[in-house]
Amino acid sequence: MNTILVKILIIFTVLQTNTAFSNEISNKAFQHHLLVEGMGSDYRNTALEERYETSNKSVFISGDNDTQGYTVGYSTTNTQQEAGTYKSKQQKLFLSARFHEQPNSIDTTFKQRFDMYYVDSKDSLGNSNTLKIVSPQLTWTNKALTTQVNLGYSYSDYSSGQKVHQLTPTWGKAISDKDWLQLRSYLIRVSPSTSEDNERKKALEIKLTHTFNKTNPLNKIGKISYLQLSTVLGEREFAVDPDTSTVYNSGGEQIKTIALNTKWILTPVHSIGLSLGSADYKAFEQIYTSRYLALNWMYKPLKKTQKRHVR
Repeated sequence: MNTILVKILIIFTVLQTNTAFSNEISNKAFQHHLLVEGMGSDYRNTALEERYETSNKSVFISGDNDTQGYTVGYSTTNTQQEAGTYKSKQQKLFLSARFHEQPNSIDTTFKQRFDMYYVDSKDSLGNSNTLKIVSPQLTWTNKALTTQVNLGYSYSDYSSGQKVHQLTPTWGKAISDKDWLQLRSYLIRVSPSTSEDNERKKALEIKLTHTFNKTNPLNKIGKISYLQLSTVLGEREFAVDPDTSTVYNSGGEQIKTIALNTKWILTPVHSIGLSLGSADYKAFEQIYTSRYLALNWMYKPLKKTQKRHVR
């Protein structure tokens, strides 16, 4: 096993040991949940008549209590050229530890999060690449839960020698009792770069989330939790998305992106999510368009203090 992967597992084990010890002292049980996701995407260039199909399968196990949390995730991605022989396979391991506290002196909540990624990629041409990422984040939320500020940083180390530094200052605001606006800036520096023009990238991500109440007419089947619309303006390359734990390591500048996400709560413990979107990439002076559809299922058992209602 790769040395860096062993180091990541050791660090995560230490964090979890500390979490378990603290949890035993505070007697605050973790609430665990399981997330399974499948995604299919289409990546094409009409002028060159090139088309690639990609499928992704992911599984995440998470646990949280009032002060701590963790996530362990694994995903595999397969890409195949439609009219050719090119194939590639990518495997990703994701580990995350979270700690949050509310100082008694001020009415705010601070959350600390530390993410680690290990990505291994191989293709039919004999190319292989590994990628290690560390991504710490600090989040501040006011007591009324109407304002949130986040500062995130990611360092990506490619086995090819490429290094990527990313800073993601984020601001969120409740613009009504059911609507949340989030603005995230992506400030990315790639080194070494192939030219001075693409060394630094800047992009702005805009997300608007609308939550639904139980009396909404759309809630005929299950309960629609939210509807989210997002877009990315500017240029984003080799980015790490902290919201979705997505690593864009295939290269190509994202120059236009739009996505729609929603979630249905089917039962007190089961929910499904749907995501669809489109993105344009610029690579080798050509424009490629990617369209994707993702479906996920979450199982979140009730807390021991919660009781099921019997009709």
